[in-house]
Amino acid sequence: MNHEDSIINLAMTILESGLSKRHIHSPARCCYTIFAPAPPEPGKRIFGALYLDNLNQLISFEIIHSGSINSVQISPREVARLALKLNAQAVIFAHNHPSGSPEPSRADINITARLKTALELFEIRTLDHFIVAGNDVISMAERGHI
Repeated sequence: MNHEDSIINLAMTILESGLSKRHIHSPARCCYTIFAPAPPEPGKRIFGALYLDNLNQLISFEIIHSGSINSVQISPREVARLALKLNAQAVIFAHNHPSGSPEPSRADINITARLKTALELFEIRTLDHFIVAGNDVISMAERGHI
């Protein structure tokens, strides 16, 4: 089983445990729970999204893309397509930083802005974007980037 499959299996376990039926009170903890127990292979960056309904209840966690330590290609079109397919009203993005530093890069800030703008066309709110690095999780919303 490759690492991406491990993350998907872990996310499904979380969903099956009832998280999908509850309001997410701590999205940062949820993102940490998804990424931390099964850290990606060295140098592998994973970008995912928590798709939420109008009550901010989790509909689904989806891995959008995975890539190298320096980049991940994210398609706003794919993110929007999944949101519409799931009838999501809001999205929380999350990705890991294999480097160990949770600080958002200029690329992180730019892709978040692009995704938010694309989703606004469909009246889908972008609530946050979490970066998980080791035991640290930072919120881009708290940093003023959303």
